[in-house]
Amino acid sequence: MRPAAAFGFAVLVAASAFLSSGLSAHLIGLLGALGLPVAAAVGLAALPGVGQSGARLAETLAGHRIRPLGLGVLASGVLLAGMIAGLAVAGPGAIALILVLAYGAGNGALTVVRGAQPMVLFQLASYAEISGRLVAPSFLAAAFAPPVYAAAIEIWGARAAMGLSLGLALATFAAAWALWARIGPTTDPGLPV
Repeated sequence: MRPAAAFGFAVLVAASAFLSSGLSAHLIGLLGALGLPVAAAVGLAALPGVGQSGARLAETLAGHRIRPLGLGVLASGVLLAGMIAGLAVAGPGAIALILVLAYGAGNGALTVVRGAQPMVLFQLASYAEISGRLVAPSFLAAAFAPPVYAAAIEIWGARAAMGLSLGLALATFAAAWALWARIGPTTDPGLPV
C-alpha cells in the first residue's frame, strides 16, 4: 500500500463525509438562517438529490472519458464551487440554487470516486481490505458532523457553518488534487496534463 495515497484517499472520503452528513442534517435550517423563507428553504433542500442524480448520470454517460483520480478532482471542485457560493447566499435566488445543486452534484460524484479510486491506487487483490480500512474514518466523521454543525450554527451562526463547509470542501479538493498530481498524470490521465 502507498502511504501517501492511503492518507490522501482517507482525507478525501472523511472530509467529504463530514461535509455531506453535517450539511444534509442542517440544510433547511442553514438556508433559513441565510435569509431564505421557510418554504424556499424546504424547496431548495429537496434539490441536492437532483444534483446527485445528474452527476451520476453524467458519470455513467461520460465515465469512460474521465478516470477515477480525475473524477475526484472534478467532483471535489464542483463541491468547492458550491461551498464558495454558499458564503454569498443572502436570501432566495440563483446563488442559493447553485449552492444546493453543486453540493448535490459534487456529493453524488464523490460516492462514485469513493468506490473507484481504490482500484487505481492500490492492488486489486487487496481492494476490499484496504478500501474498507480507509473508508472507516468517514463513518466516524459522518456520525460526529451533525452535532458539530449544530454547535457551530448555535454558537457562531450560519456563516460560520458555511465557513466550516468551505474548509471541508477545500480539504476534499486538496486531497483529490494531491492524489491526481502525484499519481494521476502518468497512471490516470483523467484531466489534461
